[in-house]
Amino acid sequence: MISTTSNDVIVLDVEKYPQVGEWGIRVGTYLGLESYHLADEYFKYIPQHITYLRYPSKNGIMGDKYWGEIRFQRSAYSVNEEGTTNKAKEVIDDTIYSDYVIPFMTDVMTLAIQEEFEHRHNILMTKFSTLEEATWVDQICEATAYIADNSFETKLIHKLAEVRDLTTLQFATKIVDKQSEFSTKLYDLAVAEQKMIHIITGCTNVRELNVVSSVMASHVIYERCDDNPASLSKFWLTDILRSKLNFCGVVFCDDLSMQGAKIKSGILDLVDVAFVSGCDSLIVCNDREGVFKILNSYPVSSVPVSVRSISTLKRGL
Repeated sequence: MISTTSNDVIVLDVEKYPQVGEWGIRVGTYLGLESYHLADEYFKYIPQHITYLRYPSKNGIMGDKYWGEIRFQRSAYSVNEEGTTNKAKEVIDDTIYSDYVIPFMTDVMTLAIQEEFEHRHNILMTKFSTLEEATWVDQICEATAYIADNSFETKLIHKLAEVRDLTTLQFATKIVDKQSEFSTKLYDLAVAEQKMIHIITGCTNVRELNVVSSVMASHVIYERCDDNPASLSKFWLTDILRSKLNFCGVVFCDDLSMQGAKIKSGILDLVDVAFVSGCDSLIVCNDREGVFKILNSYPVSSVPVSVRSISTLKRGL
């Protein structure tokens, strides 16, 4: 039951704490996040590890109402007592953008970026078992010390080396190499996150803040860059779109049954190329048999990153 006390607006990833959806009244959705009117008394029950934004009711409502709006005048509709729809012109004052819309969009988009990169970090950490993660600092310390001085007495890594039929030096080298590889990926994530946040916080108007949540790559070949069409090109979709431009939305591939996509003989081979290239969602319009082959060969769980991206897009629509 919703309290009658004053309600602020909360913005969060409701999947992390669904109770908010039961306590509050939904206001809107943006980039995988949701906003709710929530009574003051409920905020104290939200666990400390849940990250959220909190706004006075007016700020949240105005931010939601004019999210992404770039016009200074738009049509407003109302229904009178007789049930007739009236149309009028609504003038949007500059202060609405400066006081409500831009701060709201900047905060929400920053939180959405942080949530996305938290997810990417979690994926990176799943490559370590619980015990490996718990002992990793000790392993690194021992490995570094042993490589510097083979007379260093280890307590752990020589035992792990024996299990794997390796010398202590071989195992220590593997540990250091693995740490270096992990650090590179971790640092890349941190830099990419901060780069995106820096771009968002540097925006001065709504037009700059408006972002694309999805793109479709066409079967156009740019021969000087890649022999494959852009829709099936790792160069364009991963190296340029994802890595260089830091695009985090959903990438749709154009219809794989089109002649322009026929760089492989079989539909399953095309699907492999599309996923490896960086596509999240594939379109097959005129190949019924091919559709069933794909559905039988690619369970949803086989492309978790794509499923996450598409789920985020759907929640934001």
